[in-house]
Amino acid sequence: MDTTTRTPAELLRIFYRAMDEPNPALLEELFTDDAEARFPGIEVTGTAATIKGALEGMLSAGLRTQHEIGHLLEQGEVAICEMRTINTINQEAFHVRGATVCEARGGRICRFVTYLDATEMQAFVSALNAANVSMLFKRSGAKGDAPPAPPR
Repeated sequence: MDTTTRTPAELLRIFYRAMDEPNPALLEELFTDDAEARFPGIEVTGTAATIKGALEGMLSAGLRTQHEIGHLLEQGEVAICEMRTINTINQEAFHVRGATVCEARGGRICRFVTYLDATEMQAFVSALNAANVSMLFKRSGAKGDAPPAPPR
């Protein structure tokens, strides 16, 4: 599909499909070169390759997701949705609700920010930290709250 024809809502759906399948290859050409992707405690800035690397790090740590998009509104270059997510790490499922804002430029994501329910996130973040997912984000060039990786 020609990237200039993708709407912010389509981009949002493709992103979540890439996570849920999981299929990081779907992220190719999805982001602008100066894209920003933010999730609670984690910020990834850069090209699609950088963001794809962060997603691959999550997957290699065993994170699996299932997103259900609720209300989805789109106006111009911005889409916002309600969502419910089942995050599974180390065989344990965490249900988290939230909202996502997807801003597009030229048929690509330039800003993707997820706002999640703080109470529902607490147990999930603890499980992520135990699985060292934040460390994998750090190694991929992402910014987060995890301490630096130990020297090799």
